[in-house]
Amino acid sequence: MKLEWKQIMAAFLIGSLAGGAIGSRFQRAAFHKFWRQGPRTERMLRKFTHDLDLDAKQQDGVKTLLEKQREKIMALHREKSEQFHKVRAELRSELRRLLTPEQQMKFDKIAARWDGRRKRFEERERSK
Repeated sequence: MKLEWKQIMAAFLIGSLAGGAIGSRFQRAAFHKFWRQGPRTERMLRKFTHDLDLDAKQQDGVKTLLEKQREKIMALHREKSEQFHKVRAELRSELRRLLTPEQQMKFDKIAARWDGRRKRFEERERSK
């Protein structure tokens, strides 16, 4: 009887960990997709139409407003993204100054791995 209980707990734990990892991956992908493409105007319009019972004239106005704001959101994202890349480059440069030459080589490999992962993720997202 104890063996069955342990098996059930092990299966539950493995399932929970796998579910959490998969859910986290999908959530991260959705977040990056949102910031790359901006809010989905049509989806938001359908939600507002359903929840607020919008008539056709209101739907047109909401759609126009959402599209206008979407452009502002994307411009803000581009601006913040550029700032983020500058800060990251500055951090890496300052960090390298604190390291020995051997540590700098290791750090460069780590940074290259990070950059490679980000590049692969961005390419995969663009192809969707």
